[in-house]
Amino acid sequence: HNLSAEYRQALESFAPWTLNGGMRSTIFIPDVSTEQFAPALHHYLEQEQIGSLAIIPITLDQHIIGKLTVYFNTRHDFTHEEKLLIESIASHIEFALTGITAEKRLRESEEKFRMLSEKTATVIAIFKETYLYVNPAFERLTGYSSTEAASMPYIELFDPESRNCIGNSIDNIIQQQEPFRCECRIRTRSGVERWLDII
Repeated sequence: HNLSAEYRQALESFAPWTLNGGMRSTIFIPDVSTEQFAPALHHYLEQEQIGSLAIIPITLDQHIIGKLTVYFNTRHDFTHEEKLLIESIASHIEFALTGITAEKRLRESEEKFRMLSEKTATVIAIFKETYLYVNPAFERLTGYSSTEAASMPYIELFDPESRNCIGNSIDNIIQQQEPFRCECRIRTRSGVERWLDII
């Protein structure tokens, strides 16, 4: 049956557990009448006709962020299989929340990067075979729009003499996992030659 708002509010303050090394501590109560709850909570348990319950904290990054509560309207001894099922449901909830949180953090990180890169006067470009991302400073310097850059082999921007420097620097990153820096010359969309200090 639907639980009253008053009971939900009373349960919010009921959190009789701590995290031990980040491990979950599930509470199974087969008979609520034998437990030493606060008087107000006892009142609501009787009012809601709750005979037994299980309370499982939901954790994220080793912090308790909520709880999963399972009720029976009579006294109930939780079997081993029921305990495993309840724990499994809680774990699935945590797994889903972890994925949502990771996706949110990634999205926030990408938004922050985009906001900063679009305001800076420094040229920023991410490329593989072609340019995966270029910022407005890149567009202003080279004359190529982000759409044009996305279909252009990245190496075509550099003059022939500078291509060896770029190629060697990229090989050094891949093989030795070290940052690189080189001065090279590019040719803009209008044919103007310009020097870049690439880091």
